[in-house]
Amino acid sequence: MEEIENENKALRDQMKEHQERVDKIPGAPKLLPKCDVGRFIEQPYNEEASPYAIPKTFKMPPYLNIYDGTTDPEDHIIHYVTAVKGNNLSKEQVPSVLLKKFGETLTGGDLTWYSQLPARSIATFEEMADKFVTAQAGAKKAEARVNDIFVVRQMHGEGLRDFLARFNRVRMSLPNVSEGMTVAAFQNGLNRNGSRATRKLLSRLMKYLPTTWEEIHNAYCAEVRVDEDDLNGPTQWLTSVQTEARKDHRNDGRRDQSGPRLGQERH
Repeated sequence: MEEIENENKALRDQMKEHQERVDKIPGAPKLLPKCDVGRFIEQPYNEEASPYAIPKTFKMPPYLNIYDGTTDPEDHIIHYVTAVKGNNLSKEQVPSVLLKKFGETLTGGDLTWYSQLPARSIATFEEMADKFVTAQAGAKKAEARVNDIFVVRQMHGEGLRDFLARFNRVRMSLPNVSEGMTVAAFQNGLNRNGSRATRKLLSRLMKYLPTTWEEIHNAYCAEVRVDEDDLNGPTQWLTSVQTEARKDHRNDGRRDQSGPRLGQERH
């Protein structure tokens, strides 16, 4: 314990000495102005909570994802603990390694949160995990909202163009949705028994598997954007039926008018 404290003190003294040397150079910018350089050395956990050094053979498995605040924080804790315990550590070593390596699994705003924890304020990894999950409470809500995109489905009688626009509005409201999830959700939401245009797009997406939303939109534009079946199919069909009905009615009227005249001429 005393050895660790001495190392920290030596590092602080070296940084202070380096700062004094830099300050003497004319025109040289100050190193970390108005900052307590000690806070970059101090850890958020105390020495009593992590008395064991990290074994030289310790390795973080490549399958452990860096946490960026877009997934469930509790899942990250579970995966992290499992990864650490997979290094064949002794029961006494595990708590020390959990505390000392946790910061390396964070990035972005979550790493900033970790770096701003008060020095030596954490007594156990359980306390660290609890503070982390509490700080990331919004991430669980965001993940739940991400799944909303799979609820969007093409309704019976809904044109492909209308469904595409509605799906895109939902997609834009969920910034954390990945391209892969977007593609899977859109294909899953298409009505297999929909219009000819819908079936045509489905066929193309199955033949040329898309990986991005842009590819889906391009496929729509290339295959079915001007398809009358989708753009104004029902309206055009109704208009066509009404036009034909009017034509038939006029023709019937003409026949009725011409029929008696021919009869009269015969008489």
